[in-house]
Amino acid sequence: HSGKYTLVQTVHEVVQQYVKPMTMGTGMGYAMMLNKSRPLQVTSVVSVTWGCLFNEVVQILEALKPKPNSPMFIDFLALDQNAPDLWLNEMCKECGSLAGFLLQDSKVNEFMVLHTEDVPVFSRGWNLMDFHVAMKNKASIKHGGTPGVLHYVRDTVHTEDAKCYSAADHDMIRQTISDAYGSFDKFDKLIKGSIRATLSDIEDKMCQVVDGTKIGPPYWGIDCEQLRMFWKDIQGKKDYNKPKVWTMRDVVEKVVKPETHGTGLGMALVWNKRGPKMAKTLVSHAWDESFDDFCSAVCGRQHKGPIWICALAIYQFAIDDQLGPDVKEGPFAKVMKQAQEMLVVHTENCDLYTRLWCVFEYYEAMKLRVPIVMAGTREVIQRQLGEQVSTRTATCGPPSVQMYADTRRIRVIIETTVGYLKVDEEIAARRASCAS
Repeated sequence: HSGKYTLVQTVHEVVQQYVKPMTMGTGMGYAMMLNKSRPLQVTSVVSVTWGCLFNEVVQILEALKPKPNSPMFIDFLALDQNAPDLWLNEMCKECGSLAGFLLQDSKVNEFMVLHTEDVPVFSRGWNLMDFHVAMKNKASIKHGGTPGVLHYVRDTVHTEDAKCYSAADHDMIRQTISDAYGSFDKFDKLIKGSIRATLSDIEDKMCQVVDGTKIGPPYWGIDCEQLRMFWKDIQGKKDYNKPKVWTMRDVVEKVVKPETHGTGLGMALVWNKRGPKMAKTLVSHAWDESFDDFCSAVCGRQHKGPIWICALAIYQFAIDDQLGPDVKEGPFAKVMKQAQEMLVVHTENCDLYTRLWCVFEYYEAMKLRVPIVMAGTREVIQRQLGEQVSTRTATCGPPSVQMYADTRRIRVIIETTVGYLKVDEEIAARRASCAS
């Protein structure tokens, strides 16, 4: 809208700087302004606090994966923010809450609670009221947020301390909760149980299942000899490197996906289901590299133990589920914490320092003091080490996609912690020592 939006703006700031000016004089919320030619029937209600980052709202909703063709009601986009009290008073006066008004419609059957680190959603009285009404109306309740935040909320929720801006609203909500559950402690237990179920579901999705046993990411490793045999098999295919050189991305699409489809397993566990291998070497690489160059670099050296290669470890039909809602608590992080080394693969076709996942892995390995080993030809390594690192312009996913979901997630972590310059400087210093 203005070119001034950043990933660290709150919902409240987005409403003030963008939503209100864009809807001024229309008598509509932003959602209706977008869809006035074909208004969308709400089927899901989203509960969120305005103090959280707007980008977190987007991230969490992406991770929750609302049902297709299931329009969501998000108050700061749905209501006319130039006259919100008018709408709220009319909608809430008979039903107790906004969610209560909407949940009267049988087509509205899903309630999504977005949890963020900065402002606990259950510290706000009206969010509690919405949750109560959703429970009362037997709506499907989903909790969104990183596992770390959800664990914190589960362990610390204390609804009796929730506040409202209005003393009358505060008293009304307290009375409603007390009448419905007998005590706030009982209400807290219901919330904790609901969050516990969500956490269990997240953990289940981040595992692969072999004969009823859940196998976590650290055990999705393979031996180098298995990679060497896989490479040899692929080289024997009639269409290999035709009409162009195959990249890792091509191998995933043409070989890995067809061979693992319907198994729920990555190639690593397809090969090792009788004896999963705990990875000792995390391989950091770019998918647009030549597959030959990649295998030559990885197989051309000794390793501390089984190797972990994302393209072969993760079940490629459930990437989002297996990566989880937080990159700092997902498979890469779990493997990194127990790895004895990280192998950084340099190839001719793609500079891995332009790929945000690779840069982020490099920085995380330094923080955890995981030994970093360079792989590739001396000429390619020296050339790439000579290029300036620019974390700010690095991206995830296909190079043509500028704002992949993972790009946004990693950028938020960097922007809200050390900043791009710090990451660039530390990686540059480490690479200089490697080059020497």
